[in-house]
Amino acid sequence: MNKTKDLTKGSVKKTIKKLTLTLVIGTLAMVVYGFIDTAIVGQLGEIQLAVLGFAYPVTFVLMSIVAGLSIGTATAVAHIASDREGVKRLVADGLIITFVITIVVVVIGIVTIKPLFYGMGATDIEMPYIVKYMTLWYLSAPFLVFSMLGNNTMRALGNAKVTAVVSSTIYVVALVLDPFFILGVGFFPELGIVGSAWAILIGRFCAFLAILYFIRIKTKLLTFKGISVVKIFKSAKKILHVAIPCIFTKSIIPIGAYIINGFLAAIGSGAVAGFGAGLRVERLAMHLITSLAFVMVPFAGQNFGAGKMDRLKQGFKYTFSVVIIYSVVIYAAMFFAAPYIATIFNDSALVQQTTVLYLRIALAGMIFHAGVLIITSMFNAVSKPFHAAGISILQVFVIYVPLAYLLSRQMGPAGIFVALVVSYAVASAVGYFLFNRFVRKQESAQIEASKLVRETQ
Repeated sequence: MNKTKDLTKGSVKKTIKKLTLTLVIGTLAMVVYGFIDTAIVGQLGEIQLAVLGFAYPVTFVLMSIVAGLSIGTATAVAHIASDREGVKRLVADGLIITFVITIVVVVIGIVTIKPLFYGMGATDIEMPYIVKYMTLWYLSAPFLVFSMLGNNTMRALGNAKVTAVVSSTIYVVALVLDPFFILGVGFFPELGIVGSAWAILIGRFCAFLAILYFIRIKTKLLTFKGISVVKIFKSAKKILHVAIPCIFTKSIIPIGAYIINGFLAAIGSGAVAGFGAGLRVERLAMHLITSLAFVMVPFAGQNFGAGKMDRLKQGFKYTFSVVIIYSVVIYAAMFFAAPYIATIFNDSALVQQTTVLYLRIALAGMIFHAGVLIITSMFNAVSKPFHAAGISILQVFVIYVPLAYLLSRQMGPAGIFVALVVSYAVASAVGYFLFNRFVRKQESAQIEASKLVRETQ
């Protein structure tokens, strides 16, 4: 097995920079793929572009379930990173638990495609595309499960290079196949948006083979020797303690998006399409920030497990200083580039107008959005998942959805995006206060423990 990287030593800034840079490079293909895939689908027309917008919250829920289970496994691994046998046990058991749960979710998902999407406001025009696209997307989920769990485990052990290779594999393969499958380049038939689903399915299968090589052959982390129901239940307790609230936390955002899509569908499919396009651009714009949030899971997990609260505080402050500078620069660029970016996706006036509004209004809250991502990631890493869930509930259901409903009636899509910024601002402020209070309590507990040790000597 590759030597586990100790994130509790050395320069905090250099450690976070190195991990983040590796992750940014490794996941760059993902965000670039999302942008280009949306642009290609957009050339097919407003309806098929709207399908991507409708699909976003539903696919995100499944991604959240898989990610939550993977993070639960990774967090448990990070806390025992130096115990080789313990790590191997968690990897195998985590894979079994995650795979079984995912299969159940996929079956339910395929059966409920029509009611779910009709409930969001999809019409009979969009539904045939939705059914074909989502069925293939669901069928690719088992490959996604394996690669995500393997990636998060390797990241928890400080080996971000492997995650870079595997993450890139999915989207490089899908990106190469996209124009051939979607547009029918060369002798390939034109499959439209269904071609996009086929491309990502093949990409995920290739990534599955890559991570299988790394964790089974290269590092020998995966072994099914000694598997038993009793041991799986013991591992499940460790994994699900973080995974269940993490799934809940991550699912809150797409569930909110599901409701918001309903508001936008009432305006027109072009509004849904524009919203979906704006989300893809946002993912590209926030690439560095989301990478920082991912990196803070192993960093915070290892340092919290080692009782090094000073390093935890340093990492927390450093990431926020990076976020502030980055957000200001990127938002300024996006504000002026928004009208030109919108023309890439579709020539519909409503699509372009909605995309521009999203980029100019919603991205104004990038700093606050980043704050929510980083704080919830760190709460999950220090085994306080309910704190993370509470912040997300506050952001989406207490503030965003109700305020979006009220403002959309007065301002249309612009009101929805203003509500999003307000919700992130409030949630990040609350989260910042709660995390600092948590750190102070941990420091006080350490001081008291030190006093007791001295008194007993």
